[in-house]
Formats: sequence, structure tokens, C-alpha cells
Amino acid sequence: EAEIGAAFQRAFDEGLVQRQDLFLTGKLWNSDHDVDIVPQACDHSLRNLGLDYFDLYLIHFPVAWKHTGLDKPSWGASELGSTPLIDTWRAMEALVDEGKCRSIGVSNYPLLLIHDLV
Repeated sequence: EAEIGAAFQRAFDEGLVQRQDLFLTGKLWNSDHDVDIVPQACDHSLRNLGLDYFDLYLIHFPVAWKHTGLDKPSWGASELGSTPLIDTWRAMEALVDEGKCRSIGVSNYPLLLIHDLV
């Protein structure tokens, strides 16, 4: 993300594009589903990218893993977490209320899990 943030900053500084002309999406990593980690993960990504907000912020995958740190997301031999997906979703809704993202959504969710969210 930091490298992309540097590219964004350069493009903004050189007038190649303005932030409002881009639609930028971020994703919440599987190991960041804990309710208290969701806003920290969003802030971490926004800081790395040099942005004030995401146009869209997604729950990347409908499986919560134990938190492993914002700088080292879990992959491979991950341990399942215990945060219910609905709690992660509600934490994402708070990000919209706080202006950190304009919209939220999910990716890689089967229809039955989407049904549970609505």
C-alpha cells in the first residue's frame, strides 16, 4: 500500500489526476475482522495510501482469522477467529458514519451469507 500511496501522491502533486476523479476501493483483511481492529485496519490502509477516505471498503472474505498485526496480515497456517461476520459488518457501518468510507460491501460471499447480512 505504501508504494501505491507514493504513486497517488505523485499523481496528485503533478496534477495528473485529482482524488475526486478516482473511485478507490480497499479491503479488510481476514485477520482484521475483530470489531476493535476494523477501524484500525481502515486507518492503517488510508494512512499507507495517503488518503482521507475510501469510496468503497469491502470485507475481503467471509472467514475471520485471529488478528496477527496490521503490518503482517495472516495467510497460510492461519487460526480461525471468533468474531461473527455480522459484528464485523456493523463495525464497517461505523466507518461510513465516521466518513472513512462512502460505501461498504463484501466480496467472495455466497448468497446465503449475504442474506444473513440484510
